[in-house]
Amino acid sequence: MHNGQEHIENQKSAADATGQAGTPRLRRMFVQDGQNVIQMLELFTQDLQESGYRRAGLDNAFRAVHSLKSEAAFLDFHEIHDNAHEFESLLQQLRDRNLHEGAALDEEALQIMADAVGSLTRVTQAKLNVLGVTPEIDTSSPDRHSDLHDVRGRSANLSVYDKAFQDLSETERDIVRESLRRGDVPYLIACRISDPEHLGYPRLFLIINNLETVCTVIRTMPDFESLEKYTGGVFKALVAASCSEEDLYDALDVDQVHAIDIEAVDRDQLLNLHRQGSTESSVSMAERESISLDLSPRRYAAMSLYSDELFFQIREAMQIANRAIPPSPELRQALRAAETLASRVNETVLDTSLVPVSSVIEPMYQLVAEMCSSSGKHARLNVTGESERVFLPVADVISEILLHLVRNSVDHGIESPSERTQAGKSVEARIDIQVQRRGESLELRFRDDGRGVDEQAVQDLAAGQPRSASEHGFEVEIDEHTAPPSAPRIDVLGTIVRPGFSTVPEPGPVSGRGVGLDAVHHAVETLLSGTLTLNNSPGHGAEFVMVLPASTRLLTVLVFESGEKSIAVPSCQVSDTFPLDLGRIGTDANGEYFYRMSDGVVRLFVVGGATIPDSASETNHTYGILLQVADRMGIILADRLVSEEVIVRHDADRRRVYSKTLDRDVDLFIPVRI
Repeated sequence: MHNGQEHIENQKSAADATGQAGTPRLRRMFVQDGQNVIQMLELFTQDLQESGYRRAGLDNAFRAVHSLKSEAAFLDFHEIHDNAHEFESLLQQLRDRNLHEGAALDEEALQIMADAVGSLTRVTQAKLNVLGVTPEIDTSSPDRHSDLHDVRGRSANLSVYDKAFQDLSETERDIVRESLRRGDVPYLIACRISDPEHLGYPRLFLIINNLETVCTVIRTMPDFESLEKYTGGVFKALVAASCSEEDLYDALDVDQVHAIDIEAVDRDQLLNLHRQGSTESSVSMAERESISLDLSPRRYAAMSLYSDELFFQIREAMQIANRAIPPSPELRQALRAAETLASRVNETVLDTSLVPVSSVIEPMYQLVAEMCSSSGKHARLNVTGESERVFLPVADVISEILLHLVRNSVDHGIESPSERTQAGKSVEARIDIQVQRRGESLELRFRDDGRGVDEQAVQDLAAGQPRSASEHGFEVEIDEHTAPPSAPRIDVLGTIVRPGFSTVPEPGPVSGRGVGLDAVHHAVETLLSGTLTLNNSPGHGAEFVMVLPASTRLLTVLVFESGEKSIAVPSCQVSDTFPLDLGRIGTDANGEYFYRMSDGVVRLFVVGGATIPDSASETNHTYGILLQVADRMGIILADRLVSEEVIVRHDADRRRVYSKTLDRDVDLFIPVRI
């Protein structure tokens, strides 16, 4: 069990040292969520204009913006937080109008919403640009499209075990020791040059000079003497800095420089890197405790997908063989052996995607400390079971869930010091997070010893009767009328997680719009197919219990619309997207479509009842999605690209996935062969 105070102090020290709040995990979540929110809001405004008001779309936009606001607040991205808060106000105004499904908005309302989306998009994309992220898919116009393969290929993806820095010289190690004695923070830096052949040398020369003005440069790859020979690839540098990461980004923010990636390095790991590099080649495989493989995220995703599909394809083949004809003993034995081997491969690959829950909970210590500091409250976070491991996609969702629960607890559930003293409680409140494995599920318990949920007040408010209420501390006015004792009891949890349910008369900058608990419920039960329950003790605290299936899988997909269907295809199999030139489409002797590309002919698949527009049409909004499976290529016709997003895949339904952008299930298409 971990006591929170030591973690809080460590987190605050780390934040002071780097000049930036948060952790790499939360910054990575912000990058992912920021991209998703931009795409989702573009789709939301487009749907408002084309299809009218849709409550599910409004609720989905509310959750996404609220999550982005929470992450921005924690990372001290104030402009994004303020813009997101203003956008929430617009969404609340739209919600308060109680429009019927499909209701059309007037031009002024649509323009106000579009302007707000544009403002939030600009400030969010500006921060993403600083973090080295470019827009992945432009859903706003068929004339402006994105090369997905190129975007993914620009990611630097540093690792503290980068081989380029595993053989530091003694002089370089002395520089490291001296920098660390001064209290500097070591970083690995990477970036790319857009035109390396003509601009590589002058740009890298300028970058190194800029870095030397704000930090100590320990080593660069390529080194200074080799800069004139630089012809492309990732430029890397190992530095030690007392400045903030923002200052490092500014030093690298040179024309034609993109995909900037900065990663803080653990001091002990840095000092040990030379030993890893100098001894690795002389140690046999059997003598090593671990080995590392150099795989791009794209290839790793493909490996995970193929191992997953291999196992289920063999299992399906066994079921077909048993139904069709009684298989021979030899065939049955061969299929069982193949299933066992595929299962072992699948388990080995998936095991590499497990991360400890502690990596998810770590940022919460700092969040509790900062919220208590700003509110004048006192609370201690205590954690048990943090050594349990979960799949990376589940870990990211849990991190988002905990952000909402911690903010809700400190802002509303926990009383002020004077209130706690009057209630006979310790001035310091207690927040407990407990994680434990229960069979095939992971149980996550979040509790505090604050006010709890005033169930009668929630019932009165749900029945339309104003009353002093405290839904985790939410206060409203009181009158003399209360619900009769005979009134039927409502589902308290089902009420407080309802989109828009709030007892706060005026929402504050942290919460009060009825989004946080809705987002928790949505994440647990819709995204992860888990269950959420509430154990409530009015006046003594509340406990949220989440039971999450352990068999979820990470999959990044490209969601698109074709004909009457919405479809998702694994991004690791997508090589490019582009507007189709209808003049290049033809048919072969069998009536099959093909597409003439510059280097050959590729099969064109038309799915979902889609039709190919007349080549004479002046309004062609048709896209091609270029797929690569092994050494074969194919193109899927798409009427609209929706988004690229990370989804959680479940064993129970392997051909349908939930799209967060569309807020509904879509077909999953996995091209095993082309």
